Amino acid sequence: MQWVTGLLFGFPRVSGLTYAPGYLPAFGILSSAEDLTHYMIAMLNGGVYQDTRILSEEGVAEMLAPSASESPYTDYGLGWFVTSDSFYHGGELTDYQARVKVLPEDKLGVAFLLNTSSSTASTLFGVGYRLRIETGIINILYGASPTDQPGQSFLDLNSHSMALTHFLMLGLPVLAVLLVVLSAFRLRTMSRRLEKSRFSFWSNVVFFALVNLLLPLYLLFVLPKQSVSWGYMLHYIPDVAWFALVFSVLLLVVGLCKGAIIAVFLKDRRYPEY
Repeated sequence: MQWVTGLLFGFPRVSGLTYAPGYLPAFGILSSAEDLTHYMIAMLNGGVYQDTRILSEEGVAEMLAPSASESPYTDYGLGWFVTSDSFYHGGELTDYQARVKVLPEDKLGVAFLLNTSSSTASTLFGVGYRLRIETGIINILYGASPTDQPGQSFLDLNSHSMALTHFLMLGLPVLAVLLVVLSAFRLRTMSRRLEKSRFSFWSNVVFFALVNLLLPLYLLFVLPKQSVSWGYMLHYIPDVAWFALVFSVLLLVVGLCKGAIIAVFLKDRRYPEY
């Protein structure tokens, strides 16, 4: 068994190397940084490696020919993202990641593989290790500081230490736990608060509707249809996905209890008397 290091809300943990043969056309091929350098050399030489033609020159040109626009600065060819001065591709799973970038004008290339992953941070905040490491290596090749991350504003998390991202990754779950605890704690006094005043009645009903019904139902059913499925999230960002699933269910259970209290209150009084 091979072991790699994943992250649980920013903290490293040891986990088994996941392998899904059904996804091999897209990812999952086991390789090494040295193997990837051979591939980069062949691409830089127009398909030739050590005097042996591996790819046709026309095939290489077609792979790097832009066929779809990804952004104002990046196009997509056949398996490669293409910019004005480079072509690259990378991959990231729950427990490992890889990156290859080639700078053809200077005959330079960077390839690295990591036995850990910041997939949760990448998915939620668009920040991770891969681009920082790549930029640092390229900076060193050109004689610049490895910590220089050009083109990033102060509000971009990539311009700050990963410690800030990890703080957010821990802070959000803590706030969510406090919300569940507060919502459950308020069950004891809900009946008294409903009959306290008209404002108290409607504020409790609105809080119940927003926090204990709409929020968990949105997380459970709407969000997966708008972005990615629960199956995808449980596989690629299991820490956040399992937490969000349990969090949503707990909020909904508390909401059902609150709904029952409100129903009994209205049944007894038909309408709040103030």
